[in-house]
Amino acid sequence: MYAIQALHYAILEEGDYPTEFTGTAVAIIAPLGYSSEVFVPIVAGYLLDHFSGALGYQLFFGILATLGCIGLIATIIWLSITKEKRKMIYESKKLKAKEAV
Repeated sequence: MYAIQALHYAILEEGDYPTEFTGTAVAIIAPLGYSSEVFVPIVAGYLLDHFSGALGYQLFFGILATLGCIGLIATIIWLSITKEKRKMIYESKKLKAKEAV
């Protein structure tokens, strides 16, 4: 649940958000990104209370696997959308590094 929360903010540069809207973007990203801290324990508790034994865990990890697949699909889509922007960022940083030397 906590493994990639820093990435919520790392995508701001790739998303090409204007600097003036960074605060607004973070205000939208943070509640969405951290909402798992509210809902995952509730879902886990419900499943483990209502489905005894291994079945509760199987359902819970099945849900987590499904959400992981959705995240993978979203990542692939994001990478294809931001491909050119990421290339521009890389070239810009490479040029700045050459100028610094």
